[in-house]
Amino acid sequence: MEEEPPRSSRPVRVTRSSKKAKIDISETQAAAPTTKPQAPKPRTRLVRKKGILAELQNFPLDVLFEIFGHLSPYDLLKLARTNKEFRRLLLNKSFISVWKTALARVPGLPPCPPDMSEPAFANLAFSPHCFSCLGLAKSVTWQLRVRYCARCAKEKLEPLVHHNRSAVYLNQPPDAKLKFLRLYIGDYVPNTYSKKMARMTHLFAIDDFAEEFFALPDTERTKFLEERKEYLAERRAHAGLCEAWSLTQVMDRSAELHQLREDRRIAVEKELEDLGWGDEVKGIKAPDSLAKHKLVDRPQRLTSKIWVNIKPGVLKFMEEMRQKRLKREFNLVLFERKTIAMDILIEYKKANPDDNTFMPSPADFCDIPICREILHQPVEVEVNRESFGDIIPRLATIMDEWRGSIRKELVKRVQDFQKDKDTTQALELATTVFICLECNNPSGRFFDDDIYTGMSSSSLLFYPQVQAHRCFSRKSAFLYNNDSEEPPDPISIVADYFAKRVAWNSSDVAFSNDASSTVAELVKFIGLNPLTATVMDIDNLNLRFHCQVCLQQGYSTHPSGPLLSWRAAVRHFRDAHMRHNTIPKTFKKIQVEHIPETVMAAETEHRAKHEGIWLCVLCRDTKKENRPLTMTEMANHFRHAHEKESALVRNEDYCLHFAAPDLQASVNALRVGSKNGQLEVVSQQRLPEIYDLFDLDDSMDEDDFYDSEEDLFDSLFGFHYFL
Repeated sequence: MEEEPPRSSRPVRVTRSSKKAKIDISETQAAAPTTKPQAPKPRTRLVRKKGILAELQNFPLDVLFEIFGHLSPYDLLKLARTNKEFRRLLLNKSFISVWKTALARVPGLPPCPPDMSEPAFANLAFSPHCFSCLGLAKSVTWQLRVRYCARCAKEKLEPLVHHNRSAVYLNQPPDAKLKFLRLYIGDYVPNTYSKKMARMTHLFAIDDFAEEFFALPDTERTKFLEERKEYLAERRAHAGLCEAWSLTQVMDRSAELHQLREDRRIAVEKELEDLGWGDEVKGIKAPDSLAKHKLVDRPQRLTSKIWVNIKPGVLKFMEEMRQKRLKREFNLVLFERKTIAMDILIEYKKANPDDNTFMPSPADFCDIPICREILHQPVEVEVNRESFGDIIPRLATIMDEWRGSIRKELVKRVQDFQKDKDTTQALELATTVFICLECNNPSGRFFDDDIYTGMSSSSLLFYPQVQAHRCFSRKSAFLYNNDSEEPPDPISIVADYFAKRVAWNSSDVAFSNDASSTVAELVKFIGLNPLTATVMDIDNLNLRFHCQVCLQQGYSTHPSGPLLSWRAAVRHFRDAHMRHNTIPKTFKKIQVEHIPETVMAAETEHRAKHEGIWLCVLCRDTKKENRPLTMTEMANHFRHAHEKESALVRNEDYCLHFAAPDLQASVNALRVGSKNGQLEVVSQQRLPEIYDLFDLDDSMDEDDFYDSEEDLFDSLFGFHYFL
């Protein structure tokens, strides 16, 4: 015997199809019953069950007075909007004392103005709904005694200057209009300031005022205007009190929400302490914060049910904080170990001074795999100077391998443009020119990382000096999180506050095919083969290039042109003359042996003052390491930083920066003149710094110098100024 399926305790809802079924007419007629169809049963109307408040209206009046006397104004408003009976009851004049009592119990609320009823004032002060669309409107315009949302405020309010659009005004004769226009309407019609500081009001308020104004004879208008002005002053004073009270309410609400969040945070911390996370909570460091967690930072009391719901998310956050704490503790140990590695590197560099060998920075040294393996051992393992005992004798070999890895990175950059050539051999060629994407980025000029190189559209780099370019081992400090309470990595700190020392990377280096063509033109100009001439080959020629274009275009009565090395000549040509000239037409090639001694002495003095190519050996690779200095700056540095007045010893006190040849090319060259085919020193003075505002380029050109007052005005304005 089959059992009936169990019936559900809930009634089954029978759904009707939205479409009527198609019926065959012939079948319907055949199956039609002979009996008369029954009339449809009338629908029974469900009577809604009355709520608890339904019986409230049947209470005696004295009981209702007692109950309503304990309600807030907003509660009375909501109760009056429940049904018609409550509305009729609460808005009855006999209940006015209830409204007054409710308003009086609100701390700091100004009294109801005499021209408003208490329910209307309560609606203005406490109802959150827009008076026009009934949407949410948070702020009250107390001067106008309305509450509008942003959209309705634009529709309902008009600028006060539009008072001439009033329909009443437009229907008046010209002489009456003139009298009305002479009035300052803002003194007689309620108005308020918009966000754009324009006075706004209702157009109907202007209509009402105009109607009263035009209805009075001239003899009574003066008294009317005085009374109107008095009334508006009282209304403004009351609005000021209401605005102050409203601001207090906002501040009190903000403090209340803050306290709710604080109580929730304390409750969450107590729950975590009970679960054994107390130490982790105390160990949270900025910018992380338990109080700012999305599950904790809520103005809601923490209940048992809420804690069960948010517990998994909070515990996940605490596990992340545990991992960060362990990482911080490991970093503290790691930083101590890196300090040991820095000392080993500094000692090695001092013992092996070599201007022609590129050495790693502390960041590079700590990033070498064999060194990194020692530094990143577990915290339980003690790491000291003896831990590096196996690698100290092999430092020369380790650094050669490190330089080989950098060479491979540069070869990859060249291979992108010269795949058909032996790029390994081409790296030493003079025509292999690199550029720094950071220095040559026009949009990033203001944040140029290459601080000690001049601003130029052609900051050209050659091998091997390209390895020591600053941007490849320094990054802007703005890229790092400076809000963290964690101690900084000692190998990253340098004297430059806006930079961080990082391991060498090739992300900003690129091969310049365009600059390579320019160098090839110069190599041909000096009589070498661009396919075989190396950087060292051109350096050994010891040439200077005198710019003839600058010499001929000079405004001064004593024209001059820069005396350049071959690197600086390429840069100068690309910056100033590449569009309209060629290298043979631009430069005069001169052997150093043929340059007068006075010019060479002036060049040596000029370089000592302007070429920042020297590093302090005592500060190198430490937290005090600064940019390369000139010899004049180096002497001052030792006098103030190291209290040394005696003569400095090269490679003991200071050393040459490895990228010195490229740095020299970015320094403003000595400008010399030409007389009878011989170079001569031209006495020139630098223009005052205020005139830099009128300079359209970043290089020291002819327009940056003068040798007389006449030349000063000539260089600035293009004409001679005669007294």
